[in-house]
Formats: sequence, structure tokens, C-alpha cells
Amino acid sequence: MILLHGTGTHNKGAELMAVAVLQHYRRLPHPPEFAVPPQFGSYRDRAKYGLWTLMQERRWGRAKLVSLLAHPAFRRKYGLAVESDCTTVIDASGFAFGDQHGPRPTQTMAAQCKRWKSQGKKIVLLPQAFGPFSSPEIRQACRQLVEHCDLVFAREETSLGHLMDVVGPRENIRQAPDFTNLVEGRLPDGFEPWEDAALVVPNTRMLDKTDPQTAEKYLPFVASVIAWLRNAGLRPALLLHTPEDEQLLPPLTDLAGNAIPVLR
Repeated sequence: MILLHGTGTHNKGAELMAVAVLQHYRRLPHPPEFAVPPQFGSYRDRAKYGLWTLMQERRWGRAKLVSLLAHPAFRRKYGLAVESDCTTVIDASGFAFGDQHGPRPTQTMAAQCKRWKSQGKKIVLLPQAFGPFSSPEIRQACRQLVEHCDLVFAREETSLGHLMDVVGPRENIRQAPDFTNLVEGRLPDGFEPWEDAALVVPNTRMLDKTDPQTAEKYLPFVASVIAWLRNAGLRPALLLHTPEDEQLLPPLTDLAGNAIPVLR
């Protein structure tokens, strides 16, 4: 059994990473089972993807009692897993470890990896954005995190540089690109893409997760991309990744000049 960490249905990007991992492993002749923390999503979400629920054993409560007292056959019947069931941890957080989120996520993950490694588990951090790591607290947590992982994949050169700045070159640090484009897509029922379509995906996180100078330039940049696509003879449309991106439509429509189709 593999513990799939850092994913969930709370946003489409995190869910897409889970789907990519599951699609990959379930093509194997003997695919492993996967467990996720309860925070992954609702029971329906976990059931939809055929995931076991990892019981939170570190605090005294019902989950702790069940993990201690319930027979493994009882746990299997109800799809409940404990940490000792998992031989491997795969983290697909995407973007959780760096100054933008403060030191707490990196510190928490570092402590978890230290505990998992003491249990003999293999730990892999799939390609994701890292850093920067500026404060002494987060740099110390980053070092501990890397030390207890078997493999850490930075998604691009900037993230790799942030890791190297803290821990230097290491055998267990590699660079590899985002993997969610491996997912086999499925068009919605009734949707027929038009000829010469070009989909532009705006992201509201570019406004609230970047510095003010970058945020100010973002929407004009997207508008310039739309104009470039039109000049190239393509027919662009906006594809909304999440409902939060809806707020970008009015300013983008103004900047783009002409009405542009919107896909949700």
C-alpha cells in the first residue's frame, strides 16, 4: 500500500495530481492499493477513486482506538488503513514548501518524513515547486525534509536552485517536469471543440500569491497572449480551472477588446 500525501479534492490542481498518480500505477500488472488522509475530501470523493482512508493515529480519539483494537480484517472491510500498512509515501503537494506558505508546512512535513523514515518507509516527493527558503526556521526544516526523503523532484530549474541553496547537490535531488499532462483527458458530454481552438487558462493565484509588480502585469500579459493567438489565426477561449477564476473575466474581457468565449 502507498500513502498518497499532499493531494485532495479541495482544488482541481491537487485532484489532478492524484488522478495522474492513480492512472499511472493502475496500469501496472499488479497495482498497489492507495491510502489518503481524511483531509483528501469527502467519503464520496475517496470512494470515487477507490482510496483507503488513513486513520489519524497520533491523537487519542476514536481513530486511535480503532487502529489499536480493530482486527485487520475489520479495517479492510471498511477501507481503513493505518501507517504500518503503508510501505511507501508519495507526496504530490504541487506547491507547499517555501516562504509563500510560511515555515509551518515545511516543518510539519519534515517531522512526518522523519517519523515515516524511522518506520522504514520509502519517501518520494514528486515534481513540485520549491522555495524560496529564506528564514532560519524554514531552511532548517528544508534540510531535515530532504535528509529523510529517498527522492525529491524539483519541477524546474528555479525550484532546484532553491533546494541547492539550502542543502547543496545531493544524490536524492533530481529535476523532472510536471506530470499531470500524462492524464488521459475526457471531453465533457455535448462539447465539440471548434477548429483552430486555443484555450487560455487564467489563474487567480497569480494575483494573490505573487509580488505586487508581478500581479499588476499578469492580466495585461494574458490579454497580450489572447491578441497574439488571434493574430496567428487561432480562435482563443478562456478555460476556467476553478470557480475562483471567474473574477478574472471582467478585467480580461475589457483588456482583450473583443468578446471571448468562456468554458467552465
